Amino acid sequence: MAEGEVTKLQNHLSLLREEYVKLQERLVDVEKKYHVAIATTGQSAGGDDSFVSRLLKTVGELFNKETYSDITILLQGGEIKAHKFIMTARSSDWGPGIEISKVSQLDLTDISYDVAYALLKWVYTDEINIKSEETFLLELLKVSARFQLDSLGTRCENALMSFVTMKNCIKFYQSAEEMAASILKKHCSELISSHWDDFTSEDFANMPAALLYRMFKSKSEYVLHTAIRVKREDVVFLYLIEFDSQLSVKLNELDTRGDIPLDLALLSRQESIAQLLVSHRADVNRKDNTGRSLLHKAIKRGDSFSAIFLIRNKADINAITHLDQECPLHMVASYRPEDSDSQLIDGMAQVCQELLLNGANPNAQSTDGSTPLHRAVYNRNRAVFDVLLKHGCLNLELKNADSQTALWLALQTTGSGNGSAGIFLANNGALVNHVNFKGDAPLQLAIKRHLPVIVEALCASGVNMNIVDKDNNCPLWLALDSGQEDIAHILVKHGCDVDMWGEGPDGCQQNLLHQAIDENNEAVSCFLIRSACDKNSPRRPGPNEEGGEEARYIIIITDNKGRNFLHTAIMNGDIESVLFLISVHADVNSRVQDAQQYTPLHLAVLALSEIITRNLILAGADVNERTLHGESALHLSSMNDNASLVTALLENGVEINAVDENQNNALHIAVAHGNMHTIRCLLTESTIEAEVPNGKGQNPLHILCQYGKDNAAAIFELFREAMPDYPIDAPDMEGNSALLLAYLNGNGPLCRALVRANACLGLTNKHGCSIFNATVASKQLIFKLLDMLSKEPPWCDGENCLECGVKFGIKTRKHHW
Repeated sequence: MAEGEVTKLQNHLSLLREEYVKLQERLVDVEKKYHVAIATTGQSAGGDDSFVSRLLKTVGELFNKETYSDITILLQGGEIKAHKFIMTARSSDWGPGIEISKVSQLDLTDISYDVAYALLKWVYTDEINIKSEETFLLELLKVSARFQLDSLGTRCENALMSFVTMKNCIKFYQSAEEMAASILKKHCSELISSHWDDFTSEDFANMPAALLYRMFKSKSEYVLHTAIRVKREDVVFLYLIEFDSQLSVKLNELDTRGDIPLDLALLSRQESIAQLLVSHRADVNRKDNTGRSLLHKAIKRGDSFSAIFLIRNKADINAITHLDQECPLHMVASYRPEDSDSQLIDGMAQVCQELLLNGANPNAQSTDGSTPLHRAVYNRNRAVFDVLLKHGCLNLELKNADSQTALWLALQTTGSGNGSAGIFLANNGALVNHVNFKGDAPLQLAIKRHLPVIVEALCASGVNMNIVDKDNNCPLWLALDSGQEDIAHILVKHGCDVDMWGEGPDGCQQNLLHQAIDENNEAVSCFLIRSACDKNSPRRPGPNEEGGEEARYIIIITDNKGRNFLHTAIMNGDIESVLFLISVHADVNSRVQDAQQYTPLHLAVLALSEIITRNLILAGADVNERTLHGESALHLSSMNDNASLVTALLENGVEINAVDENQNNALHIAVAHGNMHTIRCLLTESTIEAEVPNGKGQNPLHILCQYGKDNAAAIFELFREAMPDYPIDAPDMEGNSALLLAYLNGNGPLCRALVRANACLGLTNKHGCSIFNATVASKQLIFKLLDMLSKEPPWCDGENCLECGVKFGIKTRKHHW
């Protein structure tokens, strides 16, 4: 607001105050005349010449006059001549033990001169200057209360109201309480209510605890929360005394902002209040509306003070979040130094230390399989990384969802500052020969990322220097082929095989020198010769004397993508070429030399060609050959909705219940892709195990509910048609029922189909989640499901009532009517 407008508003306020004072004076004058009129009732209407008027005038003129004076009032700066009958008429209480009729002096020297003089003048004249300063009026109000001069007190209260503002209303409220000034107190109370949210702890700092407690009780629904926010431990203590029998509920109550008393105290670093709450049974593991515990919230906001306090007061140090399954150690390891200041990182390292000292599990894995060490490596949090590595029970070989150990992750992120972490892990017991799901070992990755220091550390730790990757290349060839002679020297220094015999053209055996010469790579050839490789041995026949037959040689020639003529013909759908190659005895089980290594039959199935598939089977193709991921041709055909291909494989003896690396059979795959025709074929034309769980403990119905397409409800009806007794309430490994999975994924049609099939509504998973308490965007679906019920839903097993939490007993089972 501009300075000119502020000045203008202040001027307006001053004018309003003057008008208020004038009105007060006019009111007093009217009241005075009114009382005179009442007193003269029945007398002659002589106006100002009446007896009462003359009496009042005479009393006023006697102020500080010796005429008729029979008592002296002692003031700080002098004395005033007074009259006992006038003093007695105003009040019978002029001090403890004082009878005004029996004394000749009244000592008022304990009152300031201005206040005492104004008081005595009012006693005689009934006049007071209400334009005086607020401090003067407050002191006069206090004196009026002392001598029971109620009318004077009321005048002072009305005058003081013009001085009350938002900034000083609490001070005036306190003064009014002390002097029992009800009018002023009411006015201040209304102003406080209007600006309740604008006050801070400093505004209440000087108010007595008992008074403040009473105010909070009248102004706030959550007194304890308010007392903590204004940092008044004495008020908190009064609350604890009053609600001693209800503390287990009151101390863990959420206010309208979703805050918990203990969290408020910790957030403002009021340790003494926090300790007081804990000692009176505050729940250190209380969760908020989002399911996060106090410890989770403290770490999330980077509050090491609160986190350490909670840990030392027995908070659950292994509590996990609902969605990500993260424990507190995961959370402290997730801070990135480049996004946080050093003080925050050091604080989280201290929290990590406290967690480990109090028994936290350093090997806990989240939903993505990451351990706290994985998180520390990924986020380059060296402070937490160092604390974790000092723990004696750390498992360095645990893998995340991508089959990566902490060492692997450190190598992958080495360019981001994790080089030292990778070296440390390699030198301190990490499994250096672990191969991930892509078929790569740490040594191969270090070579590909040109990390000679890491290669040196791995070699010194006993890594297998002759391991081959998915392309059948050894580490020495990877280094030489990419021009990294420095790494090649390290490998040779540590004793790698410089010959490395392997499969060559036409199935023969060749060494690295043969391969380098074939590729006309002079630099690699010279390096191998300088490294004392075998320069004299020719290529050798394969284990079964492979190599030499011209026709076969032509057929197995591969292109730069590892595909031979038969592979290419199948992928192009060239039936004539396929039949010709089969007629000249092409190997119908040869694999493509690439990352997938599919057989011709796999390629035919993926190309959706039934005629090529049947001809390859007739030519001797193995229908049960697997891919690198354990998939059979039946798995691959189930990815596409081509029932004729599935029928062809079933007719030719494919293993019906074969499972891939994730323990999925063909029905799992077909359901995941929503292939209705394939599912019908598998259920009606084979004896496939439709109830078998995969590696995650999920049967095909679980898969349908988790990944279901638009036709999921129709597929479920197909299951019911083929298998009327299908166990629709069976839980998966996490305790999730089919209905819960469908509900969490918002598949309304499928949920309704399950409810119609009499699925149990109340089942909960291992994390206590059911359709009634699951966190979803809208509750409309559950309302519609409940509206569908035409009869009482089936009971589900459990010790407690899902609606109210009451524990079941012999006499307590069905208790909601």
